[in-house]
Amino acid sequence: MSGPSPGSAFEALQIVANAVIRGRSSIKSTNMEPILMYGGTINVDEGGRSNNARVGSIQAKESQPQVVGGLSIAVFKPRSTLVPFSVR
Repeated sequence: MSGPSPGSAFEALQIVANAVIRGRSSIKSTNMEPILMYGGTINVDEGGRSNNARVGSIQAKESQPQVVGGLSIAVFKPRSTLVPFSVR
């Protein structure tokens, strides 16, 4: 068997979780501009929520993945009805 074992990924996750728990107070002081994501400044409120977090939606359009939501970054309007594969 080559490559890292599944156990090493589990241990890495434990290390990250422990770091988050120990650094909980510093997470609340996060205030940064996003590089790849949209939605505004990345910060965390007193309840531990990132209120500016946004989710994008993608649909296959013209045989390519296209952004259909959020509205501020959409390339196409989302299609809510299914089109039979035979007529695509």
